[in-house]
Amino acid sequence: MNMMKVLQEYNRTFINWFKETIFSDNSASKTLRLLVVGPNLNVLIWKGYDINNYSFFSKSQDDKSSMQNSGVSLEADSEHFYNASDNNPIQASMPYFGVIGEILELDYSQFRVPVSKCKWVNGNTSVHRDPLRFTLVDLNKVAYKDEPFIMAEQARQVFYIQHSCGSR
Repeated sequence: MNMMKVLQEYNRTFINWFKETIFSDNSASKTLRLLVVGPNLNVLIWKGYDINNYSFFSKSQDDKSSMQNSGVSLEADSEHFYNASDNNPIQASMPYFGVIGEILELDYSQFRVPVSKCKWVNGNTSVHRDPLRFTLVDLNKVAYKDEPFIMAEQARQVFYIQHSCGSR
């Protein structure tokens, strides 16, 4: 099995392994047990949330305001493969840029976890650096729809302005 298939299998089976391991371990912490059980099904939805010394707002809330607080970015480390048969992945860090669609607070009864559901831009085709080292982001090129969530504490706030050369 090549490394890409190994990682895919790991990602596919992790949650079941995690549940079985925690439920069978009497010494597992209360926090881990609560994570395995999952959050309360009643999820709080916020229009804004203060975290990491920033005030974040959902895009719909931003549209009602003269301020912009829905722009978000994060650096993610992951294994990158050249192609499907590559057996030598490299560890790389990639920046992601997007806009917060919703801010949710998951309630695990003993603690709460804020997460943001974001519309992410395609980092391969829609994010560029200009000669002055400004990052240009085409917010119309949405990607990564199957992985929209980040933990709120991972977020860095960014501010988007329209480029003088056009709306893209």
